Amino acid sequence: MSKMQEFMTILESNSDKPDALRKAADYAFANGRPDLAIKIHTKALVIDGDCPKTLLKRGEAYAKQGILSCALRDFDKSIQMDPNSAETYFARGTLLARTSNFDKAIEDFSAAISFRPTFSNAFYNRGLIYQKKQLYDQAIIDYTSAISLDKKNVHALNNRGIAHREQKKYSNAIDDFAAVLAQRPSFAQTHWNKALTHFMVGDYPSAWKHFEKRWDNPVFTSPKRPFTEPLWLGKSNLQNKTILLHSEQGLGDSIQYCRYVKLVQKLAGTVFLEVERPLATLMRSLLPSNHIFTKGDALPQFDFHCPLMSLPKAFQTTINSVPFAKPYLHVSGVRANWWRNQLSSIKGQKIGIVWQGNPKHPNDAKRSIPLKIILDELTNDVSWISLQKELSAEDAQIIQKQDSIIHFGDLIGDFLETGALCKALDAVVCVDTSIAHLAGAIGKKVHLMLPYVADSRWHENRTDSPWYSYIQLYRQDEKRCWKKPLSEVMQNLSNLT
Repeated sequence: MSKMQEFMTILESNSDKPDALRKAADYAFANGRPDLAIKIHTKALVIDGDCPKTLLKRGEAYAKQGILSCALRDFDKSIQMDPNSAETYFARGTLLARTSNFDKAIEDFSAAISFRPTFSNAFYNRGLIYQKKQLYDQAIIDYTSAISLDKKNVHALNNRGIAHREQKKYSNAIDDFAAVLAQRPSFAQTHWNKALTHFMVGDYPSAWKHFEKRWDNPVFTSPKRPFTEPLWLGKSNLQNKTILLHSEQGLGDSIQYCRYVKLVQKLAGTVFLEVERPLATLMRSLLPSNHIFTKGDALPQFDFHCPLMSLPKAFQTTINSVPFAKPYLHVSGVRANWWRNQLSSIKGQKIGIVWQGNPKHPNDAKRSIPLKIILDELTNDVSWISLQKELSAEDAQIIQKQDSIIHFGDLIGDFLETGALCKALDAVVCVDTSIAHLAGAIGKKVHLMLPYVADSRWHENRTDSPWYSYIQLYRQDEKRCWKKPLSEVMQNLSNLT
């Protein structure tokens, strides 16, 4: 007889005893059966009348099942019956946070803390919400309280490190991440966060070490390739050997790190490159076309493999030894001339513009600029050429009703074609997307607008980049609005006319 069958037998013999039913429901919940827990708690409530503790437990089971309206109803009723229950306020606050009702969730976590001042998880969860609301001072205070009450709360330490980083307190962030790893050396999320923070301050050797743990991070979006061939990180001899270099993460990442292909070629007998389909033709300036494969293609045999983003570690890159800061990709002169002919009737400076990145990117809300804001700031003494291939429905309507930006849409094509259009322009103004990498890689002047806490590759307190000689950086100030970088870009462009 299985444990669950034994449990059901015991339950049947005690089916009219509320205390036994409640214990049975707890057992079902703990063993992955919230659906059964709901049924048993409901029976206990029928027999024994409304009980705030039972309502709380049934609400938690409803929440586990995703039946949120019923969970909220049970939590509300439980609090009405027992308005001093820290556990129920915590449960309801967790549910409200789950539905993005952040202000009311803060109220519930605060109530839970008022009834139980040592409630570490209530401090931690309230800190999470303050962090989502970008109220980093309050978040840090709550994380600190959670840690003081529970020294083993590595999640609070990790998130306090992130909050410190958002305030540009990088040494504090690194200390917090180090404290996590001292307790949990395998905590992959902290290895990731520590790597990004070291990148921000230009400490590449430390960054690459932690960056290699990225595939252990459960929220890392690029799957680890199941190759049986060994990973190459710079130590094995590649002479007369074949190596497959393969992309990961975003298109911009592939463009940034493909510069290492030429360095690998000097060491290896044969180099193959696997990239996303929109990049395949662009990469032909690095390798013969029969050495370039797109994701999903059958791959040739090879002796070693290496992700593109592990190549800086393999070559022990420091902030002062980044290879090929000058142009390392090339586009068709024929296509660039075709675009020049298309733009020949347009007078003055011709400036490409990109305001929107991939909307699925986790930081897109921070890095992209609403088109309405862009239009309000555009200077009239240059001609603006959209480098956006695809538009949201809202942006498409705006573009149709205005005459400040010329939009070519599907004519832009893949990245090789986009690069040809960039080559025909005088400069590019953009947010932090793959087009910034493309324009920088082919040697076009780029005015790159960054959020207050930018992607780690752009570092901190710099207006230039060790990765691209032709990029100029403009950053939000602590107000985290786009007016400052937009105004600076427009002023610089006006000074050139």
